[in-house]
Amino acid sequence: IEELKQEVVSAVNEDAEMAAKQNVGKALDAMLVEVAECEIPETLVEEKAKEKFAVMLSDFRSSGTTDEEIKSMITREGFLKYKEIARPNVEASLKVSFAHAKLAEDHNLQVEPSAVNDQLELLRLQAEKEAKQAGQAEADFDEQRTRDQIEVALLAEKVHEFLKGVNNIVYVDPEEEAPTTATAASPTPEAEAAPAASAASEAAAPSEAAETSVSADAVANLAAEVEDEMTDGDAADASGSSDEGPDDDTP
Repeated sequence: IEELKQEVVSAVNEDAEMAAKQNVGKALDAMLVEVAECEIPETLVEEKAKEKFAVMLSDFRSSGTTDEEIKSMITREGFLKYKEIARPNVEASLKVSFAHAKLAEDHNLQVEPSAVNDQLELLRLQAEKEAKQAGQAEADFDEQRTRDQIEVALLAEKVHEFLKGVNNIVYVDPEEEAPTTATAASPTPEAEAAPAASAASEAAAPSEAAETSVSADAVANLAAEVEDEMTDGDAADASGSSDEGPDDDTP
């Protein structure tokens, strides 16, 4: 019984440490968004919004929404409405990616290839196990996409550790504030000197891990459908413009 108690206490402590780590990471990323001075190209907003739109539709499908209902949602009007709703989160996500990349470049923060390979192999084995349990011939495992996701996550940890070292972190009592408000206090002079904000636009944004549990192929297929719909819509708009009659003052 005593051993079981110790295991429970250890598990609870690990969960608490993980939650605190995630909260600090969120607070640090929020700080980066506030101080980042960069213009986000509309093309990047469009691309990221399409990706998130496809992920959302894939989640709907995995939750039981029929293919007919999914297809009815893939319209130009539906996507444009979604993009405007999602724009604040999309722009914040891109700013964080820019800032992480710039900080990593300026302070030589690197992800160890062995750590990436270890996590990649674990996820591959997990995917194979799940495929076998589901009676599938082979696992739906996109190695490059998964590798990108792992590298982004590990780089974020490196950046967060660096920022924790040059900032005063204030942990807020959950009874006084929401658990996610573990905040970063005013940065130290060294942190203020970090050029992540002013030069963030110079860095190329890395691929961001998609927040989904559905298969990579499902997301890719839906993303292609969204892209086709947007292309068809643009072509229709262009055709409509060319079909307009001449101006009144045309001789």
